[in-house]
Amino acid sequence: MKPIFCARRMRNKLSLALLVVVIAALAAFAARRPRYGGTLTVELAGRVTSLDPAQPQASVEDQLSQDHLLTLFADRLVALGSHGQPQPALAVKWNYSLNNDFIHWFITLRTGVIFQDGTPVNYESVVPSLQLANPTWSFQKLVPSDGHITFDVILVDTKIPVPDLPYILAEPRNSILLRKSFGAVVGSGPFRITTWEPGQHAVLTANDDYWGGRPFLDSIDVQMGRAARDRMMDLDLGKSDLIEVSPEIARLAAARGSRISASDPSELLAVVFLRTSAVAKDIRARQALSLAIDRASLVNFVLQKEGEPAAALLPQWSAGYAFLFSAPFDPAASQQLAAQISPAPALKLGYDSADALERMIAQRIAVNAQAAGIAVSAQAIPGDASAAPALDARVIRLPLSSPAPGIALENSIQSLAAIADIDPSLTAPLANPDDLDSLYSRERALLDTYEFIPLVHLPQVVGLSARVRDWMPLRSGEWRLADVWLDGAPQ
Repeated sequence: MKPIFCARRMRNKLSLALLVVVIAALAAFAARRPRYGGTLTVELAGRVTSLDPAQPQASVEDQLSQDHLLTLFADRLVALGSHGQPQPALAVKWNYSLNNDFIHWFITLRTGVIFQDGTPVNYESVVPSLQLANPTWSFQKLVPSDGHITFDVILVDTKIPVPDLPYILAEPRNSILLRKSFGAVVGSGPFRITTWEPGQHAVLTANDDYWGGRPFLDSIDVQMGRAARDRMMDLDLGKSDLIEVSPEIARLAAARGSRISASDPSELLAVVFLRTSAVAKDIRARQALSLAIDRASLVNFVLQKEGEPAAALLPQWSAGYAFLFSAPFDPAASQQLAAQISPAPALKLGYDSADALERMIAQRIAVNAQAAGIAVSAQAIPGDASAAPALDARVIRLPLSSPAPGIALENSIQSLAAIADIDPSLTAPLANPDDLDSLYSRERALLDTYEFIPLVHLPQVVGLSARVRDWMPLRSGEWRLADVWLDGAPQ
């Protein structure tokens, strides 16, 4: 009987061990199951002075911060999926007219949606936002009926063919808002603004009546204008849950144990020659500077290997043809070209005085240029535009405005044309923005002018605390905080 007893006892021990494993697995699952509640603390580099996308922000950092806030409290007609594809949001469907001209579009609005002040989301409340962001478009209301359901359809006349209209409607500038007195705005998004101190602080609380379902978080506390070092310190000390991280310190922070998340390259650092510069009128001066810049050293040393050397305006993942462009580093050829110019070119290269990354890039370019025999001085551009020095070129940051390469290219060219001497033929709308051959030809023609010099493609980098769960931004870097939950938040 003794062997039978031992076998039975062994089976009991195995059963008990298995039960312990199952209980532990269930406990672990429960610990990681999405839960409601808690406050997410966020620290931004930029200072948002207005929540209205019609109000331009002072810098690229400020603009990106405004975009992050807009996604929290305001919806757009179209959202973008995890792979950048258009998805229904306030619009449930969209079609262009049967003659396939991409000029006349029919947009069907979602029914039963209200703004956070109770105003219905309908033709009358949606069109003012679209008209403000797209002044050349015209609109007409159609009200078809389907049984007992009446829904609004907006007929949009874009005047020119716009094949990528759904992507345009998904841009932050096309957020749908009610504009109240004294600059206040109201959205229909997953959170509502409950505290607003322009440029400093904002608190957003969950919108219990959100048409897409209540977000997991109870609230989001946002501090603006925090210095890079302070943001990293607060993350390390557990005082914040999500911070913007400067790309040049991302790898160092990760090596120290910080939880870091980087998007695909979604911002271009470039040098743009100003139309007011006499020196920049000579293409040889522009080309000589391009040949003098060591882009690999910008990535390896200034950015600490966070980013990619850029020879094209759009990153490889966006258009797919960036590898066809090259930006050689050839100091000898640069020196020979500059020697042909009389008098010898002396360039003043500006950078935003409040942007440490622009400053480091400009100073590194000046070192590269001087090694090639070109006189370049890096000069700070103060916040007061009236005190800005006379410049020949400046370092700029161009965020990727859309995952659709045609839209991203056109928007970037328009931004360049505002300050550079870009040929009008290169700023004209593309006949077919979905045709990669056309995009490549347009970008090639622009790059051949050397009116701007691509330097580096950068990702958007964030630092996260250990309790942040389901952090799943778009590959372009757009945040999705309505899907985030906090581990350890009270149930």
